[in-house]
This record gives sequence, C-alpha cells and structure tokens, in this order.
Amino acid sequence: MKFSDIELEDPINNELYQVQIKSYSSFKEFDKYLKEFDGKKYRKLFFVVHTPDKKLSSIKINPMDNVQLILSGKLAEMVVELGLTNWLMRKIK
Repeated sequence: MKFSDIELEDPINNELYQVQIKSYSSFKEFDKYLKEFDGKKYRKLFFVVHTPDKKLSSIKINPMDNVQLILSGKLAEMVVELGLTNWLMRKIK
C-alpha cells in the first residue's frame, strides 16, 4: 500500500505532514491508515476522500488528533475559502 500521495514540510518549523487522497474510501481502509500512520515522524495525516462509505461519512475525528479526515463537503468549503474556485474551474474544463 502506498501510504501517502503528498508529503509536505512546513518551512518555518520543519514539521512534516502526509496527505492521502482517495476518490472513494471505506471506514475499514481509513482505519488501516490510522493504525499505520507514523505520528513520530509526521505531525499530521490528512485523509481526503471525495466519496466515503456510509460508516466513514458518519465518524467524527477530533481536529486536535494527528489525523484529519477531510470529506467532500469540507473540501468544497476549503476551495471556496482559499479562493481556489477559478483554479478549480480551469482544471475541470
């Protein structure tokens, strides 16, 4: 299993982050990532899912935990808040 799609480094404090992006994912798959995440090397894992299964879409993750689940609704909010709407529209054309 390829664990992350993107690895990010904060240039100010040199903390590392992992990002896993899924078009579809299940709670079972997410749970596997939770268990395998290396919280000593990486500060946080962002697990981004467009289409979660029913169980995954209903779980609540504490934003202070070292894993952040980002589902399509939250992702859409982030795109708008960060001013990426025009960029997104150009990408999907």
